[in-house]
Amino acid sequence: MRPGSIVFVALLAGCSEYDFGSDVLADLDAVDTAGGAAGDDTAAGDTGDTVDTSVPEQTDTAPPPDQTEDPCYQSDHGYDVNPAARLFVDDGNTPIRVIFTASDSSYNDELGLEFPWAQALGVGGETAPGTAYLVGMVAEGTELTFGIQVRNTGDHFQSGPATRNADGVTHVAMTYAGQCAWTIGFEDLWGGGDQDYNDVELRIEGQLHVE
Repeated sequence: MRPGSIVFVALLAGCSEYDFGSDVLADLDAVDTAGGAAGDDTAAGDTGDTVDTSVPEQTDTAPPPDQTEDPCYQSDHGYDVNPAARLFVDDGNTPIRVIFTASDSSYNDELGLEFPWAQALGVGGETAPGTAYLVGMVAEGTELTFGIQVRNTGDHFQSGPATRNADGVTHVAMTYAGQCAWTIGFEDLWGGGDQDYNDVELRIEGQLHVE
């Protein structure tokens, strides 16, 4: 297991293209979406602090939280579905988390991170939606490459340009969901199927950008 892993190793059942350990955190219901465990929302130092009710002499000109600019929003991509997009790390000191969110296919699709290392990220029809995985720290500038292995057909496809796939078709699309989170959608049929990229979906959270 890589240094920094905080949980035990779990292997996906059956013969698997992604036959390796995964840092499974928990179901999403048990994981705080801000990155901490459920019930751990109290900021350090808050307990017992004295509340200052005095009026400040100068008006604070900082914008309120709900008007803070989205740090990962890219105007050239917006919230559009971007087939063949590539996902890159902007901050090597910020951990990356992946959540298995949906499966809408009759196939059992294995999902995995393929670069910069191999890590299983769930199986369509078997993994519970909301299951979260810790990827951890990845060096700035690194591309995160994702793959799908279709158990029923033996086909294997990767994120990024169509040239990475044996059928010459794009099988993965990335859509920005706001506040440094992306939806990664997969097509599991040879030739691209209906190309709506929703056969299986992951949510990726971290300081990242697409190209």
